[in-house]
Amino acid sequence: MVYISLYGKSKKESSDNIGKENLSINSSCGISISDNTIRLNGNSICRNNLQLPTSESPNVIIGQAGYVFQDVTTEENNKFVEQAHSPVYYNGSSSTSPYNFIETSTFSVSASASGSLSAGWGPINAAVGFNADTSLSESWQYQVTVNVPAKHYGWFDYGYYRDEWYGDYAYQNQYGEITSDDWITVYSPRSQEYQSHTAASAPSTP
Repeated sequence: MVYISLYGKSKKESSDNIGKENLSINSSCGISISDNTIRLNGNSICRNNLQLPTSESPNVIIGQAGYVFQDVTTEENNKFVEQAHSPVYYNGSSSTSPYNFIETSTFSVSASASGSLSAGWGPINAAVGFNADTSLSESWQYQVTVNVPAKHYGWFDYGYYRDEWYGDYAYQNQYGEITSDDWITVYSPRSQEYQSHTAASAPSTP
C-alpha cells in the first residue's frame, strides 16, 4: 500500500506498485519517494493531474449567529398620518379670505412593526442606517392660516410624518443560512406636522 502526501496530509491509494512512471503529472511537480510515500509539491497542477478522490468541505463559519433585517425596501418616506383635523371653513364671498385656526394637539406615538421583533430594534437600525425606534409625545399648539379662494372650502389636518420599511426579519446561523424569517413592515414616526387644504367641494372627511 502506498501513501501520497500533499501539503503534509496523506491519502492511501489502492495500487501496491505505484511509481513515478505511473503518475500522469506535469514535469514541474517535485516528486520524492521514500518509505512507500510519494510526496509532491503543493501546486494545483500536481493535485489536478493526480486526480485523487475528494470529499465535500464542511460548512464554513462566516460570522456570529443572530437576527438580521434584510431585503429591505422603503415603502414610504415622510408619509403623513392624520391624527385630527380642524373644522371646515367655507368662503362664500367673492374674494379670497384667510382662514385662521388655533388648536392645541396632544398625542403620543411610538415606532411599531407588523410582526414580532425577537431581537429588538438593533437589526432594523443597522439595516436602515439610523435609529428607527423613535417616538413622539408632546403638546403642540397650532396657529395657522390658509388663504381660501372665493366659493371654496378650507381646512387643516394635523398629525405626524413617518417612514415605513418592508423587509425580512430573519435569524441567520453562523454558516450564513436563514433558519427562520418573518416578513414585516416597520413604522417609524419622524416629526409632528400639519397640512392645509382648499377645494371647491367640501371634503368627505372631515
